[in-house]
Amino acid sequence: MSDVEVAGFAFCLAHVPDLVEGDNCPIGDAVWDYDQVCVYAPNQACIGGIDLSALARHPRPWCGNPICNAGRWGRFGEIMPQEEFLALLQICDSFGFISLEEAFARRAFEGLAAHPLMTGNLLAKLRDGCQAAEIEERVRKGALPIRCRGEVAGCVRDGGDPLLSPLLLLENLSCKAIGALTLLHLLSAAGLSPDDLDYAIESSMCAAGDEVVRGCGGFARACAEALGCSNASGCDIRASMAGPAAGVIAGAAQVACGLRRNVAIITISSLSDLRCSSLELRKKGLPMAGDCIGSVAILLAPAGGKSPVLRLDAVGKLPIGVGSSSRVLVSHLVFDPLDRAGLPASSVDKYAVCLSNPEICAPLGLGDPAEDSVKMIAASASMRGEIEREEVEDFVKRHGTLGFISCGGPLTSGISYLGHFAEAASEGKARIAMVVGKGSLFPSRLTNQVEGVSFIVELPT
Repeated sequence: MSDVEVAGFAFCLAHVPDLVEGDNCPIGDAVWDYDQVCVYAPNQACIGGIDLSALARHPRPWCGNPICNAGRWGRFGEIMPQEEFLALLQICDSFGFISLEEAFARRAFEGLAAHPLMTGNLLAKLRDGCQAAEIEERVRKGALPIRCRGEVAGCVRDGGDPLLSPLLLLENLSCKAIGALTLLHLLSAAGLSPDDLDYAIESSMCAAGDEVVRGCGGFARACAEALGCSNASGCDIRASMAGPAAGVIAGAAQVACGLRRNVAIITISSLSDLRCSSLELRKKGLPMAGDCIGSVAILLAPAGGKSPVLRLDAVGKLPIGVGSSSRVLVSHLVFDPLDRAGLPASSVDKYAVCLSNPEICAPLGLGDPAEDSVKMIAASASMRGEIEREEVEDFVKRHGTLGFISCGGPLTSGISYLGHFAEAASEGKARIAMVVGKGSLFPSRLTNQVEGVSFIVELPT
């Protein structure tokens, strides 16, 4: 097998407060405007506007200390405003479910036309708008209104089937749109044309389909199709919060054996992910950290000697028969692969386990998952005799990864750190990282098992 490298990374957010709003989720003062979203430090860390060391130094609370002169664009991607995202939704709508009001459509088109990555082929898919009276009539007949800044900007009709409600279609198309946007940034950053992409894997928690066949798949292929990746194929992989890491391992195996020239791994947060946390935070009267959905995309390719390489000889898994206690998770997902690679725990510069923003998690009673996860690793390292008990706190500070993901869902997986790790490695600040993905499978009520996988990435010597 050949070595496989992380050849590219992209991370995009879309500010969609009106898509999050619902009858039981009042807006009030709990929603930020677009400028507030852009100057929020963790959002800038997502798109590569600042690195994680700068985020760690930034005064807290982050929500009360905006970053001066921060904007839409970062090294990894962008924060797209709602108006443009609604236009992108229509571009990604292959069946004409979404209609935009004509004046709004013109403004949105002007915004997208100025986007540096939007090609003529993409912009040509934006349909002419409808008159406001026509939108109102469709809403009266059952279409779902789409609002923007309090005004009706368009609507989503149903799919002509009771199993395809307008809300379900909106969620599906939102996933496709944010995934396609991030894939667009990934291809641009890697210097590839759409025709160069060989394969795509989408590995989030949301499943494409109607209300009955929710897992039939299609997000990966749909995102690639939206950009005209005519030579690519693709599939979706589901493994709860472990899905993104599992997708990376599956894609890397295909590249390593020569089956694919390159593979893009796409992970998406959905509107339903966002609504859950948004509702709870608003009930507490707390400002949301942006009401953004997001997506991560990673390009895997044969190693060229400069980018971080995946250690496929040291992949961690959580066997079905071992249980799901914290000690078991750490043993199988962290120390088993480290032992196979001949590495002590302290040789890993950074552990990326659960990168949820603590400013979002703490009010929900979830603490600081990123820090807590590395504390378990440090405690186990102490029990193994690799570090002294009094060194545990220092281990966490040196080897932990700061939580910075506000939009929840699968993006909190450790793969969201890979862009920051690649930059740190190129600057000589890090050489080895471990990404751990773990998640509960009990929401399906099929099993109370926990899923887990892990992998090591290192800069070639």
